[in-house]
Amino acid sequence: KYTEATELTINKVNPLFAAADEAAKALFAQQSKKAKAAYEKALKNYRTNLMIVSTAIGASVLVSLILGLAIMRSISQASSALIAATTAMANGDLTARPNITADDELGTIAKSFDKMGASFAQLISQVSSSSNQVAVAANQVFSTAERIATGAEEVAAQSATVATAGEEMAATSSDIARNCQGAADGA
Repeated sequence: KYTEATELTINKVNPLFAAADEAAKALFAQQSKKAKAAYEKALKNYRTNLMIVSTAIGASVLVSLILGLAIMRSISQASSALIAATTAMANGDLTARPNITADDELGTIAKSFDKMGASFAQLISQVSSSSNQVAVAANQVFSTAERIATGAEEVAAQSATVATAGEEMAATSSDIARNCQGAADGA
């Protein structure tokens, strides 16, 4: 029975297995070909995606650097303008303004500084106007005092003249009285 089984296996089963083996090899070859194509496609997609991601990261870093530098430059310029305006104002130039039009925090500070400068300038203008009015009033008082002094000098001069005239009249009256006395005594 073993010989029969072996003969049956070799003559009948093996030829059937050969067809299945050929089909399995063909299926394996086809699947291997598909797997290789899928691998090559995946590798190509990986390389493409790696290039895109690398480029995007590089571009993001570049944009970040540019934006960072622009922000730093903006802050630096605004700070410099504020420092220059405060220094000029501290040195007496009340017309100094930072001229910052940004709507950020430094722009808000600059607008507040502009208002402060305008208030100082207006206050100094009012003080200057008041001091001019005081100077005009002082000139008027001085002019009036000069006129009063001149009038007093004229009154003093006229009083001296009147006193001299009074002395002369007294001397003349004395002479007339002596003359009258002498005429009365001689008559």
